[in-house]
Amino acid sequence: MISHEAGTVGLLTDSERYIDLLHQAYSLYFTQGKEAAYKIFRRFMSTGYEDAEIPLPRLGGAAESDDERFLKYELLQFLYFPDLRLLRENGTSVAVAWGKGSGEEIFYVRATVLQVQFLGCERYMLPGNHTGFRYEPEAFAGGVLKIFGDLEEKNKNKNKS
Repeated sequence: MISHEAGTVGLLTDSERYIDLLHQAYSLYFTQGKEAAYKIFRRFMSTGYEDAEIPLPRLGGAAESDDERFLKYELLQFLYFPDLRLLRENGTSVAVAWGKGSGEEIFYVRATVLQVQFLGCERYMLPGNHTGFRYEPEAFAGGVLKIFGDLEEKNKNKNKS
């Protein structure tokens, strides 16, 4: 399994701040609309988009018009906290990844450092930002394939022991 910038907010020492911001944005979406919600959301989530090394193109189609779906159905997924102990205890082959364009300070990238510590796995940097797969699909896919190769090699070596 490759976990790319999973927002496991609960691992952070300042998790309460992000939980509050997520709830504020979600509430604003229903009471004042998507513009108000995104005003809050962008304060803590937009890193890697405004200062991209390559200007990010408008993608069109579903990628451009999914604001409503995202705010209504996906925003609160950052509050979900999986039982990471099960991954560790079951010996699941895991790697954690983050996007170079996301920087190191945004909460879901900071969470990757803690995920690695908890899971005892490797952390990889992939091209692009949080949605680098949309903007740099070939480079992103190459990075993912390298990670899968490393995981496969690690499993082979583990099975030889």
